[in-house]
Amino acid sequence: MTGPHTAQVFCGPNLVTSIPVEVDPEVVVAQKTTVPLPPSVPEDAHLVVTGPNGEKTVGEIVMENGVPKVAFTPKVPGSHQIEVFDNDNNLIADIPVSALAPKAALGKPVALTLPTEALDTKPQALRAVVKDSNGKTIPSKVVMKDGRPTLDFVPKQHGNYTVEMYDGPQKISEIPLDVSPQITVGQ
Repeated sequence: MTGPHTAQVFCGPNLVTSIPVEVDPEVVVAQKTTVPLPPSVPEDAHLVVTGPNGEKTVGEIVMENGVPKVAFTPKVPGSHQIEVFDNDNNLIADIPVSALAPKAALGKPVALTLPTEALDTKPQALRAVVKDSNGKTIPSKVVMKDGRPTLDFVPKQHGNYTVEMYDGPQKISEIPLDVSPQITVGQ
């Protein structure tokens, strides 16, 4: 669970000290996500989401069951910073978020939803190319599932894959994908 926690340090049965710990939310690259905001954030607040390389990512404040949240789609893995400002441009919330590469298992079908809303492209113009850790192109196809473009493929070796996304002939994004080897417990 994210947010403030307390780590307790024991020496045998005796509590030695308590240490406050803040746990950052973790989200997945290329997947639209929401991160809770403090309830005191006004409805007319605005925000800036900054990626690990200083790039700005589109985000918005949404209400889910009466709770304000930031909705955004990280494009690259790494630390992102969400800064929320009031109408006078005073910083009222500063939230670190860790974006992780999507994960897949060797030999198992992958169905990766592609983030068209974050890339300002039409789903019908989208094309994707999957490359394994050696740069070899892997057979794949983009299909519509629940009205969203989804990349289907089966990884044949473990390693770090790259999904290159194109809007027509123009490359618009890359999504890293970690493919782990299949492990059978007890062998």
